[in-house]
Amino acid sequence: MLRFVLIAAVFAMTSPAFAGDPADKPAGVVTSSVTVKATVDAIDYDKRTVVLRSEDGRTTTKLDVGPEVKNFAQVKKGDVLVVEQMESLA
Repeated sequence: MLRFVLIAAVFAMTSPAFAGDPADKPAGVVTSSVTVKATVDAIDYDKRTVVLRSEDGRTTTKLDVGPEVKNFAQVKKGDVLVVEQMESLA
């Protein structure tokens, strides 16, 4: 699925719609999202960062947690989270 979104993004960037003046508004937006279940491996409440370990044992780099996460203070090491990451390309 992610491969399809990346291929679609490359196709969209090479299409004639992107060949105009750079000051023009974007002709389209490509959005992808990834949902993963992971365990909190480390947490820094002051900097609002977490390190997650996925189900297959891989550890992520520190992730910044924005203010839209209202219950961040309730999350602790060992908690299992479902995390969704979204990216857009205009």
